[in-house]
Amino acid sequence: MEYKVTLTLKSRRDLTAIWNYIARNDREAATAFCHELAQQAYLLKIFPERNLELPERRNVRKISYQSYLIFYEVYADQNRVKILRFWHSARDQSNLRLKEQPSAAYSISPGAVPAMGMP
Repeated sequence: MEYKVTLTLKSRRDLTAIWNYIARNDREAATAFCHELAQQAYLLKIFPERNLELPERRNVRKISYQSYLIFYEVYADQNRVKILRFWHSARDQSNLRLKEQPSAAYSISPGAVPAMGMP
């Protein structure tokens, strides 16, 4: 059974910030990379529990893609994965804020990057 993958507002903002950073030099590369990053998150729809929970954060897991970490939570009882953050691995994780106020969940799909307002 596939899980529904959703993005938090913070994770959407992260993708936008990543795109903006890369786009300063190459807009096409920024779009391609953000597509790839979003695709990695979307692939968590299949067997999202394959990664171990972080010892310091109950129910939070992460995967890596190139220089980025994708933090997420799995809600097996709801068949849902919530993408919490996209975080560059060189950044200090002590500044990482994963929890946020309840807000709308944004669905993610393979074509999610243009739908998020990125050119």
